[in-house]
Amino acid sequence: MNYQIRYNHRSTETAEDYATALDMVRSEMLPQKEEPIKIKCDDGTYIYRDQEDADRDDTGARAFACICTPQQD
Repeated sequence: MNYQIRYNHRSTETAEDYATALDMVRSEMLPQKEEPIKIKCDDGTYIYRDQEDADRDDTGARAFACICTPQQD
């Protein structure tokens, strides 16, 4: 099952599993001292640099990245 990773600043990537996708996002966020904020929704997990961005976002537009839920075949 492939996970698509959509970033707010560059092109999309894919990963074979959720853990790998999350590691890829963390690497892209460097230097990030704190654990990113993760908000799970029906269409995927939205990842924010900090709680302030997450609190101010109601559309997903402020997310650093979104790990999309894989589509079932």
